[in-house]
Amino acid sequence: MPDPITYIQAFFGAQLTALSAWVQAHPLWGWGAFLLLIFLLIVGWVGDALSSFDVLRARILRPLARRRAFKRLTRAAKKYDIRGHVNKAVSQLQPQLPVGWIRPMDIEWVENENKEDFFLDNEIVVRVRPYDQQARNFAAVAYQFLKKSFFPKVKKVIPEVQREAAILHVCGRIMDGRDKEAKEAFIDYVFEPAIDKKGKVADYHHRYKELDERGLFTGLFLREIQHIAEEVRTTPLRDKMGEELNESLKHLEEFVRQYKQAKETKEPIKSYFWSRAGAVSKYALMLVAHPEKATGKADQYISRARDYHTQGVDRLYILGTAQEVGFARRVIQSIEANTGYRLDEQFELCRDYRGSAGGVGAVFVKDSS
Repeated sequence: MPDPITYIQAFFGAQLTALSAWVQAHPLWGWGAFLLLIFLLIVGWVGDALSSFDVLRARILRPLARRRAFKRLTRAAKKYDIRGHVNKAVSQLQPQLPVGWIRPMDIEWVENENKEDFFLDNEIVVRVRPYDQQARNFAAVAYQFLKKSFFPKVKKVIPEVQREAAILHVCGRIMDGRDKEAKEAFIDYVFEPAIDKKGKVADYHHRYKELDERGLFTGLFLREIQHIAEEVRTTPLRDKMGEELNESLKHLEEFVRQYKQAKETKEPIKSYFWSRAGAVSKYALMLVAHPEKATGKADQYISRARDYHTQGVDRLYILGTAQEVGFARRVIQSIEANTGYRLDEQFELCRDYRGSAGGVGAVFVKDSS
């Protein structure tokens, strides 16, 4: 059996020969292209490594920071440790949330300013405690960072209870990925005070968690609520935002129940559970799986997408399982190329609709062109 190099030479021999001749004829351009490629690879690696570098710097400074004579190093160690760990956590979360929500955070120490100065700047102010309470610091900074990031531009449109519950749920997920100490600090110093302020938050927090176990919270619910809030922001329907949010939440909860029931009874989910028509948005779901059972590869999904388009569905959500990510991506590409929908965003899932870790999703919108 021929080795891979033989195959490459057989299929790309002419191209490789032509490329080699061009590089020999234009050495400066050849070296320039090579160095540009190396530069781009380094830039990508540095972006991923910055958070880890912050954590490393904190570890280097930590022994010195224990001594009173090094107050600046103490502050630097706290800054890099918190910033590095929070950035590392939210960078993993970024592909799951709507585009533009998560950006790298920084920490600035406030010096020679009074309270009025930084409150007028409309910036978050967090009291960072002594170095031996870093779990509490991490929980507080992560929570405040998410609070500022979630629902940009439409924070005031989303009812406070539902918005707070969403932030707490995602923050709690970050704490679960850190360690037991961070999780306990989050519950004691972030979650409990929020519940004391508004008890209803606990109910929504629990309901969001159940949706998230099936990939419907960050994958669909947050995107749909963000979309509705943007649509009603300057209309009288703004006053009904809480009602719209609750109706969408109930629909997705019922869909999860129907899915579980269908798995047990082997009966298909009834057609009217697959979509919802709200006051400003009509969306539908499509679950992609079992490529070996797909009779016409992606054809059946394309046909269903066209049906939804004909029925007036404004937003079509595609959810693919962790086991068939490659097939789900091909379905997404096929729907974009063969229907009246335009791909608005493709995203990752924390869990797929089966409950397995991972998965891929996408949201399509009607092409107005």
